[in-house]
Amino acid sequence: GRTRWSSTDVGRLPGGEEDGPPLVADGTLYASGPQPGSGEKAGEGARWGVHALDAARGRVLWSMPVESAGAPSAAAGGALLHVYADGTVQTFTGPDSA
Repeated sequence: GRTRWSSTDVGRLPGGEEDGPPLVADGTLYASGPQPGSGEKAGEGARWGVHALDAARGRVLWSMPVESAGAPSAAAGGALLHVYADGTVQTFTGPDSA
């Protein structure tokens, strides 16, 4: 097959395994990357955020900054993304969700 889309400004959202696959649920791909609007490049020391992308098209649906110094783990389902880091659970949903 051929590549349908690619993105270089997001990375894998850790889910417990160091080199695990991207987190995909309900047609949305969740990834981590530099905080939205930070202008930072991915890498050590960068403040990070979570990004929700349309899994079929690669279009960014929403992005949110996450305040954490620790390595996160995550789970998703029902249009929600749950991120655990530094002893705190944060739940994210898209901007159009109630």
